[in-house]
Order: sequence, then C-alpha cells, then structure tokens
Amino acid sequence: MNIFPADAHKFHTIYLGADLDRFRPPSLEEKLKERKKYSVEDSFNVLFAGRIIPGKGVHLLVKAVGTLKNKYPYIKLILIGPCLNKNYRTLLEQEGKNAGIDIRFIGSIEPSDMHRMYWLGDCFVLPTQFHEAFGLVNIEAMASGLPVIASNRGGVPEILHSESGILIEDYQNEEAFRQAIEQIIRFPSQRREMEKIGLDRAQHFSWENAAQRYCHFYEQLIIST
Repeated sequence: MNIFPADAHKFHTIYLGADLDRFRPPSLEEKLKERKKYSVEDSFNVLFAGRIIPGKGVHLLVKAVGTLKNKYPYIKLILIGPCLNKNYRTLLEQEGKNAGIDIRFIGSIEPSDMHRMYWLGDCFVLPTQFHEAFGLVNIEAMASGLPVIASNRGGVPEILHSESGILIEDYQNEEAFRQAIEQIIRFPSQRREMEKIGLDRAQHFSWENAAQRYCHFYEQLIIST
C-alpha cells in the first residue's frame, strides 16, 4: 500500500496462519526435557529461527549477545536453521569465540519437530535486515510463549505490537538489540506481560481465522459481481 497508495482501496490483507495446536507454551516437564536434550537447561537462551544468512542479521545478534556475556555469563545463543554459506558460519563462530559465548547451531529441523525448538528459548530475536513480507516465525514464537524482539521491517509491525514484544527501529545496530535483550533479562515481570499479550496476539493468526477471512473475501467478491 505504501508503494501503490492510489490503489490502497483495492488491497485485501489475509494473513498466513500458524498451527496453534502445535505451537503452544510447553508444560514445565516438556520444557525441561527438550532443554536437557541440548544441554541448555540452566541458561538464558536467546533463540533465532530461519535461514542463517547475512540478510537475516544473525551477525548482529551474535555481537549483541557477546556484549552481554560478561554481565550475564549464563546467556547462550541458539540458532535454528540452515547455514549454507560456510564463510558466514566461520565468521559467526569466530565472533562467538572472541566474545566467549556459547553458540548452538542446531541446523535444519523437520517442520513436524519445529514447535519443540521454541521451547529451548527464553526470548526470540529476528534481527532481519530484509523487508520481511510477513515473518511467520514471530507468530510461532509468540504462540509458544516467548517474548519477541524483531526489526521494524516490512510486515513485522503488523504482527508484533509494542505491548507484545520489542520492535527495533535502529535494526542495523547491534547495540539496539543488546539493550532489548537485556531489558528482557532484567525485568521478568515485563517479560511475563509480553509473553501473555504475545500469546493472545498470536491467536489472531490461526489457520481457522485465515480460512474465515478467505471465505468472507470470496463472498464479498461474489456479491459485488
């Protein structure tokens, strides 16, 4: 609509949905079981999910977590998704080594297992540099009970509100992400409120709601013709 404002009245937005029966907050037992599997049960885990490429800003996240290591030695970074660029992975590993942080490269995950990966995290961060069309991972993370920190790019602010997470305006600056992550760590009551509001927000993005919107759109289309 920003690109074609004169035709804004012709646009109808129907959002993608998430399987909210699978993407849900875990029980304490489920959470501990999954975390023990990856030996991350005693740490504060910053989680990223997606393609591990420069355009997703993962290097900024590594730097941001690295600057928090001295103050919060129990912090860890978990990266879920494929990293096909060997040079980029080497760069991330070196950045992590220099900062003394524990980076877990989980790799690609079967879609049927993805919901359990969110149970590893204490907060979810999407530092994308792209003009994201949507950002389904943000919904999945909120539905899983995680506070979300994300770049204010593309369609992300249509999903993530200031009450349900933290939108980063200065998304090219790792310091902005560092401050946001520290805010989540330092203020647990605020974090719990974000989790609650985010969980409520995620309910708007079920496949059932998406189907209803499609039906309504086609009904209106038929009536208008």
